[in-house]
This record gives sequence, C-alpha cells and structure tokens, in this order.
Amino acid sequence: MKKCKLLLFDLDGTLLQSDKTISTRTLSALKKCRGNDILIGVSTSRSEQNSLVFLNELMPDILISSGGALVKYKTEYIYRAEFSEEETNVMIDMARNICGNDCEITIDTIDAHYWNYKIDPKKLDKSWGDSIYTDFSDFNECSLKMCVEIFNQDKADKLARSLSDCDCIRFSDGFWYKFTKKNVTKENAIMKITEVCGFSTDSIIAFGDDYADIGMLELCGTGVAMGNAIDEVKERADIVIGSNDEEGIADFIENEILYQISAKYKYNGDESSAFKYIEPIYRKLKEYTDMEIQENIKDYEFYMTFAASILGSLGEYEESNIISNKIIRAQLQYGRIGEIHYNLFNIAWNKNEVSHNKKAYIDSLYQCMLCSQMCNDGYFENRYGARMTYFLTG
Repeated sequence: MKKCKLLLFDLDGTLLQSDKTISTRTLSALKKCRGNDILIGVSTSRSEQNSLVFLNELMPDILISSGGALVKYKTEYIYRAEFSEEETNVMIDMARNICGNDCEITIDTIDAHYWNYKIDPKKLDKSWGDSIYTDFSDFNECSLKMCVEIFNQDKADKLARSLSDCDCIRFSDGFWYKFTKKNVTKENAIMKITEVCGFSTDSIIAFGDDYADIGMLELCGTGVAMGNAIDEVKERADIVIGSNDEEGIADFIENEILYQISAKYKYNGDESSAFKYIEPIYRKLKEYTDMEIQENIKDYEFYMTFAASILGSLGEYEESNIISNKIIRAQLQYGRIGEIHYNLFNIAWNKNEVSHNKKAYIDSLYQCMLCSQMCNDGYFENRYGARMTYFLTG
C-alpha cells in the first residue's frame, strides 16, 4: 500500500454508525493519523448544512458535499457546480410533472437545505441538520443538488431522461434519486482536491458503501468497501472491511495505517512512539482467547510478535512474554513451526535482560536454533548459532 496522504470517508453507512454517531475509537484513530500528517476528508451526498453536527466533531481538512457539487479545502471553497435559479425551477417543475405534485423534493444550496417534507426529518433523525420547509411555489435560488423521492421506477427513468444534462444516481436505502450537474460526482470532486493538494489519487484511501461511492473507490489508490455495503460496491472495491457498526474503519486504520507508522518509529529506534501506535492492536489482541488467536493465526501473529518485540524494548518484559507465549501456543496448534522462533527469541532476550543469566539466554537461543532447523531456516539457524558462540566464548 502506497504512503497514505488522505483518508476520505462517505458519511451515512460508512463513517457513521447506524445511530448516526462516529465511534470514539474511530475518532481516536483518526486523531493519530492527523498527527502524522495524514489529511482527513469527508465525501458525502449530504449538503454541508446537513452534516454540520459531524463536521464540527471531525473537523475535516477536506469536504466534498452535495454529491460532489461543493468542494472545500480547509476553510476555502475551491469548487462549486450550481444550477441557475431558472434551471433549478425547471428541474422542480419537471419532477412534479412526471412524479406528481405531491412528490417530495429537497434542494441543496450553499447556505441551506430546502424540503417540502410531509414529516419533519428531525423527528426521524435527530442528527439531521436544519431543513427549511418550502412548497417550492416561489423558489428563487441557485442550487447545487436536487433529490426526488420516486417510488415508481418507470417515472424515475423518465425523469432521468428528461433531465439529460444532469448526473442521476439512486440511493440504495430508499427511493431517493440525486440530480447534480452533468459529470458532477464524488470522483470528479476528488480530482479538484488533488490539483490543490499536489498529490495523486494513488495516495488516497477512500471508504464507502453505496452506488454514489463506486467511482470514488475505483479512482483512489485503495478503495475500501464497508461490510454493510451493497454488493455492487464490494465487487468494485480493493478491500472489504467490517461494517459501520463493527468498528470496521477503526480496525482497518489500526491494523494497516497505524501499524505502518509504528514500524517507522520502531526502525528509527523510537520504541516509545512505536508503541503509541501499536497499542490499540496490542490491547485488543491481549483480550483474545487462545482459541480466537488460533482461529485467526495468520491475521494476528505478525502484529502480536511485533507488539511483543516493542514491549520488550520498552522494558515491559512480563507483558512481552505473555504475548509471545500466547502466540506460540496458537502457532503450535496450527503447525506454524517456522514462525515460532521469532517469539522464542523475544522471550530469550527478555529473560536475559531481567536476569543477565547467560546460561538461560543460551538455552533459549538453542531452542530458537532447533526450531529454525525444524523448518529448514538456515538464516536464523546460523544467526542464533553465532550468538551462542559469542556468549560461550565471550
């Protein structure tokens, strides 16, 4: 995975849990990413005004709203794609002529969100931003996006054909259809961001769950589908993670991004900073039972071995040995003999640091060497043999 410079999230069904909140664990992981010069961005079909409760909590560096019609970098709008007042009224009239005068319509402007709702949306979703009620009979504003609720597919198709100068897409969780200017999409908005920020789309990891996210996931260096995403999104994504209610994003960030940051500090000799970023993984793995580790050995052993190594370097020898022993038991059960010597060596090193007992250290190194012989690992066999010779003759 190329070095990440921007994490870009859809809101509903992705960054937001079903209760329309961002988990504390996810916020903590994002804060650590930002502390390592990774930008945080939101790419949503919601209007900016309807997202304020989340934006105030997240404080994103980049905001793509209204399905790509409005793009903000830091505090400055760098792109907008508006319908004129006349175009907006033509669209509203067309929707009513085809779908009926009582069809529900929403209009996004830069400053507000308008809706001829039958039920106040805040009664259904308390996180919903302020929607201004209007019957659109005398509407005289430019707009970024129109959404129409259409229950009949034939009428939806007819409206899309009639508004051929618009980009139309359906939201999978209901019967709402989004209309923006032609070619105004999340992925085209991302290109505006790369022009300003000076990095390529390869440096972006994007997360989504719905039809409007497919182009975005395909464009970016890594496209991540949520476990709750529709099948069409999962099929086109590079990676599928846990759902929005299963800490899928937090798991991905901790295991893939923060782990890489931790390794960077580890190899630069800054063990304390390394552990800061590996700690969320370590805390989680520490709670797992031997059976859980055994069942997921290929996913867990590398992280656990790395955490044990850092803990030993920090002088947390007992904690390091607990982790090493846990993973060794699982490796034995799974038959991963070739990987055990890493953890045996962690234990040997820890014991020597505590007792300064050369014999105990040599005995443990001998175990490592035997393990290496069993898996025909000549490199480690010779390495441990050389260390034993050094201690025996030193």
